[in-house]
Amino acid sequence: MRNVLGYALIRIALWLVIWYLLTLVGVGEILAGLLAVLIAMMISFLLLGGRRQKAAEGLQQVDERRREKRGPVVDEDAAEEDALLDERDRD
Repeated sequence: MRNVLGYALIRIALWLVIWYLLTLVGVGEILAGLLAVLIAMMISFLLLGGRRQKAAEGLQQVDERRREKRGPVVDEDAAEEDALLDERDRD
């Protein structure tokens, strides 16, 4: 989870810096916010690939542990439908 938090904080900081610089230039706060989102997204895509991958792997590990604790998922509707189809096939 540390990787996810670090990646998110870097992206937020990147957005804040870009937004601040654009407002200093005089773009306007709302337009600067929108442009900062786009620019930060492009920069993070180009420069933060390794951190993004580590964050994704961390989230995947958390999800796998959660699924293991929960156990297998049983779809009761599908089981009932299968039983009806099996019964029909026997007839």
